[in-house]
Amino acid sequence: MDDNRLSLAEAAKLLGVARVTAWRWAKEGKLRAVKVAGRAYTTIADVERFKQEYIIDMADTGSKQIISPALS
Repeated sequence: MDDNRLSLAEAAKLLGVARVTAWRWAKEGKLRAVKVAGRAYTTIADVERFKQEYIIDMADTGSKQIISPALS
């Protein structure tokens, strides 16, 4: 990790979700994270990657929706 690391709590704030949701995504492998001394961290780049892969803007309502990529 580098100086761009974020705790999962900080990542959750950026994503507009609860901390437990960010933890679940990390556990599921959707949001990349590493444990350092018992604490989980991600990076700004990984949060941006997650947003591009899993979050779409709903143009009609202005809200956001979490999606999962289609399984082939």
